[in-house]
Amino acid sequence: LHLEEGTAVAQTESAVREMLNSAQFAEEHPGAAHHLAEAFALLWQDRRDEQVISTIGDHLRKALMDTVNDLIGAEGGSAEQPAKRLTTWIDGQAKLHGRERQVLEGLAALAAAVLRLDHRLNHVRDELDHDEPPPSFGEIRRAAFVTAMTCYELSQALVGR
Repeated sequence: LHLEEGTAVAQTESAVREMLNSAQFAEEHPGAAHHLAEAFALLWQDRRDEQVISTIGDHLRKALMDTVNDLIGAEGGSAEQPAKRLTTWIDGQAKLHGRERQVLEGLAALAAAVLRLDHRLNHVRDELDHDEPPPSFGEIRRAAFVTAMTCYELSQALVGR
């Protein structure tokens, strides 16, 4: 990408969209690609009702879970806990050198944080019942892009392992 193509944020959004539409990602992670495509389709609609927000969050959570399942299989516990499963998997990889291990541990920590945000969206009604503020468009957009980026980076980091 070139600077004249827009701001850094616009370039990042463009790169994420290209990844989402790539045949390689869809082939390697069909479930995640489907869920991310559905979440982004809803994101760009002009609706911000609780049902749409909840559905976006559900798709984002499932994309992350599917990506982890594709990468490490069913080992390490419940599919509902992809970050914990990643951490368990990383801990079992004796051949990882220190810096690579740190990066993968950082990705697992990011996956945990992203999953909490996606969970907030998925359970927006419960959040509102507990006097939490409704998510802004920026928060929903950020959840979508960071989830997509996390799925992609996990995919790239764990290729061939």
